[in-house]
Amino acid sequence: MLFEKFDSADLRLVNLPDESSRIIDQWVQHTPFADGWTDALTVVVPSADVVDVPGDEIKKMQTIRWTAEPPWGEAAEFRITLIEKDQSALLFDWPASRRLSVIGAYRVVTGTTVVVTHHRTELTDKVVQALTRVRAEQYAGLPSNFSISPETGPRTVATARFADGYRIYYDLALTGPPPTTWP
Repeated sequence: MLFEKFDSADLRLVNLPDESSRIIDQWVQHTPFADGWTDALTVVVPSADVVDVPGDEIKKMQTIRWTAEPPWGEAAEFRITLIEKDQSALLFDWPASRRLSVIGAYRVVTGTTVVVTHHRTELTDKVVQALTRVRAEQYAGLPSNFSISPETGPRTVATARFADGYRIYYDLALTGPPPTTWP
């Protein structure tokens, strides 16, 4: 039930409505998928977009929880779930071939628990085609003085929005010219 939304070709680039702000989107809580459990949003990083940024000092930080790179053609998926304070654990039938791990959890002032999970997901042909399209749109709109050098670590975001308010954000690298097909 939780993973059927990922086969969407309705991907769009995220454009800042106001260049003086770094807010890309404002989340409005939608209907819980189970009593007291809300699947808030998902961030997906395709394997092609896990790139090394030479000289990046953040890789040395021990306070960051690092996950293994996804195999080519797959993606790392980070899902954020909200659990209301009166709710307990649910049992899920997770796909056996995909390892799910809890990255972290914390309680906010309202008593709601925020849980961040990670697992690997395969990119469907429809999503790969949509990602290829949005990458080409992004490259076509770049100013001539924009650096796509790996040292600058340029990235963009594409999003899929669903009728129930759920959002998936695709974190994409902008390093080098876009190939015609890019998983």
